[in-house]
Amino acid sequence: MQLSGVPAEKLQLYHANQRGRASCAGPIRSRGALAASECEAATTITTTTILNIIPITTTTTTTAVRCRGPLDKLLSLGPNPNQDEVSVALSCIGAPSWWTENPKFVTWILGGLAQHCLPAIALQVLNFMSCCRVPANEFHCSAAISCCQKGGQWQLALRTLSCAAELGVGLHVTCFNAAMNVCEKALKWQLSLDLLHDMLRATTDPDDVSYNSAISACTKGGQWQLALSLLSTMSHANKLPDVISLSAAISACERGGQWHWGLSLLNNMPGSRVTPNDISYNAALTACPWQRSLLLFDAMTSEKVLPNQRSYNGAIGACERGGNWQMPLQLLSTMPGLKVTPNAVSYNSAISSCAKCGLWQLALSLLRKMPDLSVTPTEVSYSAAISACEKGCEWQLALQLLANMAGLRVKANTICCSAAISACEKGNQWQFAIDQLRKMPAMTTTPNVICCNAAISALEKGGQWQLALSLLFGMPECKLTPTEISCSAAISACEKGMQWQLALSLLSRMPEMLVAPNEISFGAAMSALAKGRQWQLALSLLVHMTTGMAACNQISVNAAISAAGEADQWLLGLALLADMPRMRMGVDVISCSAAIGACIQGGHWLFAVELLMEMSDLKLTANVISYSSAIGACEKAGQWQFSLHLLRRNHLQRSSECLREGLHAVAQDSAAADGVEDRWPGARWHHVQRYYQLSIQGASIHIIAVSLG
Repeated sequence: MQLSGVPAEKLQLYHANQRGRASCAGPIRSRGALAASECEAATTITTTTILNIIPITTTTTTTAVRCRGPLDKLLSLGPNPNQDEVSVALSCIGAPSWWTENPKFVTWILGGLAQHCLPAIALQVLNFMSCCRVPANEFHCSAAISCCQKGGQWQLALRTLSCAAELGVGLHVTCFNAAMNVCEKALKWQLSLDLLHDMLRATTDPDDVSYNSAISACTKGGQWQLALSLLSTMSHANKLPDVISLSAAISACERGGQWHWGLSLLNNMPGSRVTPNDISYNAALTACPWQRSLLLFDAMTSEKVLPNQRSYNGAIGACERGGNWQMPLQLLSTMPGLKVTPNAVSYNSAISSCAKCGLWQLALSLLRKMPDLSVTPTEVSYSAAISACEKGCEWQLALQLLANMAGLRVKANTICCSAAISACEKGNQWQFAIDQLRKMPAMTTTPNVICCNAAISALEKGGQWQLALSLLFGMPECKLTPTEISCSAAISACEKGMQWQLALSLLSRMPEMLVAPNEISFGAAMSALAKGRQWQLALSLLVHMTTGMAACNQISVNAAISAAGEADQWLLGLALLADMPRMRMGVDVISCSAAIGACIQGGHWLFAVELLMEMSDLKLTANVISYSSAIGACEKAGQWQFSLHLLRRNHLQRSSECLREGLHAVAQDSAAADGVEDRWPGARWHHVQRYYQLSIQGASIHIIAVSLG
């Protein structure tokens, strides 16, 4: 390339040096060889520190003016100029001797490049200095490394650090700190620790900034144990942890869910002659349970540390996670009085706290207030509000909120859609659930497993077993892996559709789908077998469960008892009931009701009545199903007197099923006695007529029983 405007002797010197350059040296050479094109995103740090190194004098002002032209020329070259183009722009300043006599000029130029996020050009500036044999110092190298922060180019930062020895700078702590800062911002905590170890191997003494940067990197990487270890290492290295070190370590504990350690660090800060600041308190109160979080919040004021927006958000978030909705609303109302402006995070946490407690009206009220207070609702705000409607079974409002998001240009995320589908599921609106699932691609939102699970559950409740199976087997086409919830809901759909063969087939195919059957899956399959009167298969399935295929639970055994009853295997049902304590599971109302129902088929009314009486000994309250089953057993055996006796004992709300069974028992027995000598035929018919009159008048079971007594 022909360079114009550059003295020939300078070009000769430059090209000679370029041809004879040695490879970069240093303890981190292998990491410096990484390609700059693989850079990851990172946040920035300003060049204020770099520029503050230079005293502002008339001379430096003149220097800045003189460097403005070459800097503008460098900026005009774009982000990736070649080395020759950079050399031309820099040669306009002066001869190499002039550069040597004015090293601060380089710092000015590198600072300008950092502000414009041009790390590649910064490295080329250092290469130009090396070619022209212009001495570089640690400020030049650290400034060039700091250029890499905005673009997150940690590889380029390491390359620049590895070339420090070639530039005659040596491995200065300032250069290491700049590189560690870049790695920290790029979330490369391992590299930050490697650089700290490299400093020790290079006999470079790490300072407080080095340790603070490493601790912060561990914090962002979720490595709370390493953060605490570095804090301990500082003390052994005679480096006193400051408020930055301790605050970063507390934040690491907060992110790792170790609030006890974080609180301990905060409490020990005064003993270390370190005054906690708002960052220290904010990290601790965000980590703690809501009660301790509120105590820390109050302690901030007593320690003359004013709570800020993050303090309020941390306390509100802690209350939200703890299931407390009153305190978030109270904190939110006190923020304006302390001149702290609530933001979207504040309202989102408050809305979520109301949602978790099922207070959908309050959640919607907070959402409506946000625009009036110049706070723009986000997708998180809407997802929390939709979740509140879901828990309140307000499926229409959930769908309306989702529709409103498009008009307000708020992009619906997967959480919003899954909450809306779940709301439809809870409201038994399977058509709307499927419709919302189909609309998601048009909303540029990809359905996930949670959305599909909610839709399958909606189909299960709606008795749509064909659609449930179709959706389940269509999940792999969408690159979604079915879960235990997906399969269990589909099996339950087959159970409700009286498709026990499909339920059993799906249960057997779960391992092929890389899904381990659990107690819910087995329970749903067992219920399907019970409805299909397949007691042998149900018993076989129960045996498989007890031998370790899955945890055997009440649902499974109850279903097996029901299956035994449906198949007239009442003795098997009673045996399963008696065996439940041995299987380390408690007998519940459903267990007893299923066993009583099994006695109906066998005509063993005495066992049914005895089971009903024993429920009180087990501290179980018989429900309508229990009494109806027992009355049905008495009715089948022609024991109408016992039917009325059970009605007298039943203090539940009037049940048409109980009335029907009792009425049927009396009527059947009276009809059977027609033409047969009986001492009380008229009395029985009197009971039938009186029973019927009271039942149609809406009288309670108790009144009927007393009247018939």
